[in-house]
Amino acid sequence: APSAEEVVPAQETVAAPAADPEPEPEPEPEAQPEPEPEPEPTYEAPPADPEPEEAAPEEPAEEEEYKVKDIEPSQIHQQPLPNPRPSIEPCAEFNDEVAKKAAKILREAMKGLGTNEKKIINVTNGYSHSQRMVILETFNKEYKRDLIKDLKSELSGKFEKLCVGFWLSVGRYDAEQINEAVDGLGFSTKILNEVICTRTNEQLKDMQEAWWKGKSMIDRIKDETTKGHGNYATLLVSLLEGERQPNGPV
Repeated sequence: APSAEEVVPAQETVAAPAADPEPEPEPEPEAQPEPEPEPEPTYEAPPADPEPEEAAPEEPAEEEEYKVKDIEPSQIHQQPLPNPRPSIEPCAEFNDEVAKKAAKILREAMKGLGTNEKKIINVTNGYSHSQRMVILETFNKEYKRDLIKDLKSELSGKFEKLCVGFWLSVGRYDAEQINEAVDGLGFSTKILNEVICTRTNEQLKDMQEAWWKGKSMIDRIKDETTKGHGNYATLLVSLLEGERQPNGPV
């Protein structure tokens, strides 16, 4: 009889499947060396120029002493110049009768309705300033009127201002201009400069004597120009007080 080893068939041993081999770890990349920083460019300053040698200070030249030149008396004059050429030539044969005739023409030109401006112009332009002053005095005396007031009443606008200016005395004309400059709000530096800064001490005196307002001309100008214009007010007052030196030789 068969033995037990023969009866029992031998069992085949099945081998377990082989496990997949573990993947080998990838090698880490080699670290690259950091690039060396480029050296910063160095700036070499150009060689400094040699300092110039200090020159020895020059001795100041001796200033010549100023000497006032001797001037002949004939070259010394006052302003305005003597015997200036007038803008209106005087009447060659002027006397009291001529003055009365001129005054009569003026009265007729302004008497009644309307005004004959042509007659006023002819008389105004026909005589010099000194002769007009005689005619004005004759008019006021003969007709017991004020020629200036009549002209202002009969004329108007710029023609009135021009015509009246011809019949005013020199001092009164300047005084009228100053009054216009300081009348109302503010003041006109243009007129003040034109009148005060261009007149002689004698003319400034005549101007103040002809002033007819309440306060003196100096006080009126002080009131207008002192506030905020102290130096300007001081200048004008100094001139009006006659502190400017008279005109010397030219």
